[in-house]
Amino acid sequence: DTIQLALAYIRREKSSNSINRRAEPEVEKERLIEFIALNNLWYDKEFGIELGRGGEHIVYEDPDDKDFVLKTNNFHHYGSWSDYLINLLLNNTFFPDTSYELIGFKNEHGNILPVVRQHFVPEAIISDLKDVQKYLFNRGFAKIHPLSNAYRNWDLGIMIGDLHDRNVLVKD
Repeated sequence: DTIQLALAYIRREKSSNSINRRAEPEVEKERLIEFIALNNLWYDKEFGIELGRGGEHIVYEDPDDKDFVLKTNNFHHYGSWSDYLINLLLNNTFFPDTSYELIGFKNEHGNILPVVRQHFVPEAIISDLKDVQKYLFNRGFAKIHPLSNAYRNWDLGIMIGDLHDRNVLVKD
């Protein structure tokens, strides 16, 4: 899986096979550029029609397969590449129906943008947040605050947030 390979590569110490869990963001970026080059992951195709944008992603039609969308992430919500890649892995683990495939990276004016592929759900509806809460409670999560849409699983040591009604879609 490209996500796991990229994460392992950017965290690997230069002179050994040990993993550095706290590499500086600049170091991670340098290692990511190496990883992209070594694995020929610069995305140079044209995107399809822009379908929408939010605070984090721009969503495009996949020109090669109408059953998928392509997304670029503006990286505003993440402090490091590790944070972003771990977020993808968590999404894929807890929400497999909307899993991401990391297919490459785009260089936009010196900014590296990840390009991910995700199944397009044409008949998706906005979810009932009570159903989302039940789904997460059944997986060991607790709501952090009654007014927030963030949940924490203390046993796993992770938090999932930004689960507002326009950000969680369901399919009957």
